[in-house]
Amino acid sequence: MAGKNKKPLKSAILDLAQIQIDADDPPETKQTLNRLKAANYSHDDAMALIGRVVMAECFYMMRSGGDFTMPRYVANLHRLPGDPEDL
Repeated sequence: MAGKNKKPLKSAILDLAQIQIDADDPPETKQTLNRLKAANYSHDDAMALIGRVVMAECFYMMRSGGDFTMPRYVANLHRLPGDPEDL
C-alpha cells in the first residue's frame, strides 16, 4: 500500500521544485540546478537532490510546527549534493 503513494508524493515534490525554477523564486533553486548539472549530474538526478531539500523543509515544518524558513532552505540548497540539515 505504501508503494502506491510514493509516486504521487515524489511527483508533487518535483513539481514544487520545478515551480520554483520556472518562477526563479527563490533564484537559488535554479542556480543549484545549474550548479549540479555543471558538476555532471543529470537533470533528473539534480532535480532529485533539490527534491530532497524540499522534503527536508516539509519534514522540518511538520516536526516542529514551524513555518517555512528561506535561510534554512537556501543553506540546504547550497549543501547539495550533501545531505540537508536542520538549522
